[in-house]
Amino acid sequence: METEKHIKRYQKQLAKTDILYRPYLDEDIQNSANGADACVMAPILNLFVVWLLKEAEQKKLRHLFFLARDSYPLYLIAGQYCEKLQLKLKCSYFYCSRYSLRVPMYSENTQEALDHVCRGGIDVTLRKILIRSGFEPQKAESLKEYFEMDRELDAVIPYPELKNIKKELSANKKYMEMLRKVSLSRKEAVYRYFRQEGMLEEKIGIVDSGWTGTTQKSINKIRKKCGCRTGVEGYYFGLYETPPGCDPQKYHSFYFSPKKEILNKVFFSNCFLETVLSAPHGTTTGYEEADGRIVPSLALYRSQNKEKTEAFFGILKNYTDKMMKCCRASDIRKMNIKKDKAILQRSLRYFMWDPSPEEAEYYGTLQFSDDLLDDHMQDLAVRMSQKQLRENHFGNKILTAFGIRKKHIHESAWYEASVIRSGHTGMTHKISYSCYKLFSYIRKGIRF
Repeated sequence: METEKHIKRYQKQLAKTDILYRPYLDEDIQNSANGADACVMAPILNLFVVWLLKEAEQKKLRHLFFLARDSYPLYLIAGQYCEKLQLKLKCSYFYCSRYSLRVPMYSENTQEALDHVCRGGIDVTLRKILIRSGFEPQKAESLKEYFEMDRELDAVIPYPELKNIKKELSANKKYMEMLRKVSLSRKEAVYRYFRQEGMLEEKIGIVDSGWTGTTQKSINKIRKKCGCRTGVEGYYFGLYETPPGCDPQKYHSFYFSPKKEILNKVFFSNCFLETVLSAPHGTTTGYEEADGRIVPSLALYRSQNKEKTEAFFGILKNYTDKMMKCCRASDIRKMNIKKDKAILQRSLRYFMWDPSPEEAEYYGTLQFSDDLLDDHMQDLAVRMSQKQLRENHFGNKILTAFGIRKKHIHESAWYEASVIRSGHTGMTHKISYSCYKLFSYIRKGIRF
């Protein structure tokens, strides 16, 4: 079976690490479609947690906040490591989302708000834009009429057209007035939640999956409005870029950073990692008072991924439990993070870029949404036609990015697995798509 060959390759790399292979020395890994959970994801996430705790200790931080929802499993295992290493570091789980933090701050800078509202994504529609604005999803139809918008609610908007949408919204007085009103109505609750949970303390850090660092920027904006003078330290699995105007020294990344580890970016799917790390609760949509406390308001939890997510969390916990039993605290402190990451990244690249058909089917059918409130869920690796796969080739993507090609491109959250799920074993599609990613990351690196 193809998956068996992949797992043996993962194990071979894992055995080269100093202590990360110890939990598996006396047992065989089941050759199943989710073998990557045990042989790839559990080891590298444990290494990530060791890295961030060492970094936090070096900075003499007092408190780490693991941000909902991508940091939920990291929060669970970080507590075990803190106890093992006897760290005087408090770890907390903090309910938030890009949506819950951005909407209250829209009124502070409406042009920046429109940047967020009209950002790109997979199949952006007018409905998504109205929801991003902070308006209730069920009122989208009536709002469209109220704002006198002459567009279909659910028609996909090509990426180049989003600039025109932004101009239209900026000139729409009714829309801008309501945007400010909704934003102002949510400020006090988020301020109180920050104060209540300790997010206004000094010497604190946040932990998240990463990508662009905008959540850290939002947190610092709220802290500043509440009187804090210093920014938080941010720890991420990976960062493609940091927000303009922010101190890059406050952004720390493990697997790749804005200017480095380009190949780790090319052979990686951030959407995959977000999906498997996602906590078993809905997205934080805001904050409200209940019995004298501020509690998060959560969107309806969509449990399509429940069985696979629980299986992964179980494997991760089992792996970490064995690490605690078979390794001394001194072993963990002496781990060579740089060396072990270099070893494990080979397996992660291989898995992300060229999954077996069984792996592509198992993980690719996880449900994913790239929008703020998890609306319009679809397969992580959607099946695509030959035409749709070719649309994502280097030339088409470049022409679209520069606004020369106006047609909408049907995209996948994990394109490489979509190629496999669509019945194509050749490398042409993946190589062309990877060339586009490589070009994009080099271009972004030059701009920094």
